[in-house]
Amino acid sequence: MEINVTRTTKTPVRATNSDRRGMTGLVVATDSTRDTDPSDESRQATTTLDIGHRTIGALMSAPAAEVAKILEYIADTDLDDPYLRELLETIRTLALEGKGTDGALVGAELHRTGKFADVGHERLIKRLIDTITAGANPFALRQYAAALVAESYRLSFALLGETLTEFSRSQPEAALLPYLVDAGTRLRAHSNRLAALRGDE
Repeated sequence: MEINVTRTTKTPVRATNSDRRGMTGLVVATDSTRDTDPSDESRQATTTLDIGHRTIGALMSAPAAEVAKILEYIADTDLDDPYLRELLETIRTLALEGKGTDGALVGAELHRTGKFADVGHERLIKRLIDTITAGANPFALRQYAAALVAESYRLSFALLGETLTEFSRSQPEAALLPYLVDAGTRLRAHSNRLAALRGDE
């Protein structure tokens, strides 16, 4: 069962029936897309996005071998901000092609693929500049990534709790346990990502 919910860092948001389609993937930070309000710049003060900026900044300055290794454990949905996710996706694409991932090359790839012509491109450019100038330590990339995945992991549990509460009132009994089992399996995978980053495997 695929369930989708809007995730924000301000206050918990209860999912509507139309939102739930991909919730399972979101809860465990796989590849579902979370909707955020890009106009809400106050999100930049949150722990998740601060760590997100530094993680992206470190990905653009760390050695290529380390970048490739750490990208295995970061999911796009570990980031709330859609523009930071765009940067992460671009870095991942470049790394998979064996190309450099520094800020200039990421910017060039975004320009080449027309991302700077999309609606909201001003915010994308701002995120790129912010991450380049975030002062991230490239040698702390693994620690930044672990902090980011840990924050996402905790929020996933909070979202799962909200969803289960609502599902207990609205969904068929036969759907409840399979959903919980599936969510638990995916959260285990999320936990494994975090353990790998922390060296706890």
